[in-house]
Amino acid sequence: MTVWLTPDRKPFYGGTYFPARDGDRGTSMGFLTLLEKVKESYEKKPDLIRQASDHLVETLQQMLSPQKGDKSPEESALKMSISQLKKQYDVVNGGAMGAPKFPSTMPVRLLLRYCRRTMDETVLKMADQTLLKMANGGIYDQVGGGFHRYSTDKHWLVPHFEKMLYDNALLVTAFLEGFQVTNDKIFKQVVDDTLQYVKRDMTAPGGAFYSATDADSLTPGGESEEGYSFTWTPDELLTVLGKEQADVVSLYYNVTETGNFEGRNILNIQAKAASVARDLEMSEQDFFDLISEARSKLYTQRNKRALPLRDEKILTAWNGLMISAFARSGLLLDNPEYVLVAKKAARFILDNLYKNKELYRSYKDGKASYKAYLDDYAFIIAALLDLFEADPEPFWFEAAVDLDQFLSDHFEDKADGGFFMTADNHENL
Repeated sequence: MTVWLTPDRKPFYGGTYFPARDGDRGTSMGFLTLLEKVKESYEKKPDLIRQASDHLVETLQQMLSPQKGDKSPEESALKMSISQLKKQYDVVNGGAMGAPKFPSTMPVRLLLRYCRRTMDETVLKMADQTLLKMANGGIYDQVGGGFHRYSTDKHWLVPHFEKMLYDNALLVTAFLEGFQVTNDKIFKQVVDDTLQYVKRDMTAPGGAFYSATDADSLTPGGESEEGYSFTWTPDELLTVLGKEQADVVSLYYNVTETGNFEGRNILNIQAKAASVARDLEMSEQDFFDLISEARSKLYTQRNKRALPLRDEKILTAWNGLMISAFARSGLLLDNPEYVLVAKKAARFILDNLYKNKELYRSYKDGKASYKAYLDDYAFIIAALLDLFEADPEPFWFEAAVDLDQFLSDHFEDKADGGFFMTADNHENL
């Protein structure tokens, strides 16, 4: 988010995302042009700027002053939420109707719990179909594991190719819970592949996790192009895999001469592996072995391309989510390696972003910056409790209790209930 403030720190204009230049990502005005126009307005229309800032401040203060709660949510709220999810459900593609489609993480987990509570098979089918459609779509990196930011279409096919740490953490947990309920091995494979991606490509030397990778990468001609690193042509597959493997991979992942994205192919799955193996007169095991070997070759080849830029900030809240994902996966899949990864990341956060009993939000180039927000505390506390379940060392539990005490002392609204986004000793914007 970009917000312009007056010298007395009042906001007067802002937006969630501005592409750099005019025409980028289909916008008429880019950030650089916008800067010039904002500067011009600020200098030539001071009265308008003052009115805009006063109005924005008043609106924000109203939004940040909700009415006092009087009772806890009742079961009717749960039923109403499920009813809304059913109305919005895409019966063909899973998830919510329409486009763009963002990863369904919390809704899926709610559906799974509601099924457990009520035995409503409809909501289980909704959760199951949504997870499967995401796993088979282009939003999922079929070669390297991990999920892209969102799908630009309703079929989960063409993603915005950016990858975010927190999306992948929440998706690991959703697929893990889906596996617990359905025992579908595809869901377990997604968990394993996504955690392997994070461990391999998104882990800093000290054990914590980087934040994101960019959507764009450079073509062999040196041009920046969205998704180039993740897409393939039939000739590229043939060169890397040879004819036998390339034919099988092309069939399974829907690779065509015309492609499905700017003349290239986003790998995606339309038919069940067993069905494809049968059509090819292969055993399922031989088919899976071939696909696994081909994916490894394609990943190795892909890494020879110019890779998308990586945002190497270490953010406390997002690390908390990923620590939980590794810890819970280690516990539920009986995988000590995952627990070890979680422990190293948690130790990094506590050693480098926890000073004088207070958390910090961001770490980069050996320096911790900015006092932490509510989500930093909440997600790290949850991560430490998940880690304590997987690795019952009292240290993890005691650290969670200490952090929770700070949360209670400095974030809680003692008068009206709830918690503020910032502590009482935070930046006074």
